[in-house]
Amino acid sequence: MPKTPPRRWTTATPSRSEQLQNVKKGIADVVTAKKRLQMQEKSLQQSVVKLDTQARQALSAGNEELARTALERKNVAQTELQGLDTQVTELEDQQSS
Repeated sequence: MPKTPPRRWTTATPSRSEQLQNVKKGIADVVTAKKRLQMQEKSLQQSVVKLDTQARQALSAGNEELARTALERKNVAQTELQGLDTQVTELEDQQSS
């Protein structure tokens, strides 16, 4: 009876340690992206407050056009902020699954 050759593992199948490394890297990437988005959120929140203050000051000074411009920019920043909130929520969902 001929001897059965030993089984050989293919290199295409990642080992458990490689899989674990990939999972850890994926988690680290998600955490990094989340932190970056949170920093952008904080910056936009500060911009919203600043633009609101500018609009009020411009209105108090009788400059309605400048107040309107500040409010328009504030609305753009708030829209961007909502988009970032959505992205952070999606990343949190990825993190928990």
